[in-house]
Amino acid sequence: MLKSNEFLIISIKSKSQKKEVLPKRFNMADYILLNEVEMEQVKEILRRAKFEDYEVIKEHYFRNGKPRHGVSLEKAKEIYSQFEKIAEMSKNNSPRGYKYTVTYRFNKKTSYSLCFFLDERPMKLFNAIHHGKNIDKRVMKRYFGFSK
Repeated sequence: MLKSNEFLIISIKSKSQKKEVLPKRFNMADYILLNEVEMEQVKEILRRAKFEDYEVIKEHYFRNGKPRHGVSLEKAKEIYSQFEKIAEMSKNNSPRGYKYTVTYRFNKKTSYSLCFFLDERPMKLFNAIHHGKNIDKRVMKRYFGFSK
């Protein structure tokens, strides 16, 4: 695993077959999949809080008055309470604390991710994203570098 100050070497196929060194876009070591115990703890936090208790970070959630990723607050509220559909949880380091991403799977090709700052008071919702791809392949590619 590369450290944040290292570079990723990408080979470019061209006539000269030279290699180019590019700065690494993001550090995958920052993305931490939660284990079963941690998932239950986060689910309990989510169950205790109502959707209305979350403060929406408008500059992250909206762009030009519209939801950035096309998921309205009403749809996010509808998704939020379906705890039995939670398929994956991860957290990522940020300057504000951990960013928690909770992914809800509705069928093989439809899933939504709600992104929270749960360590802040009041807790904050900063993003809701619709994924139209197979979640298993996406997880395998993101965390392990390959898909089935």
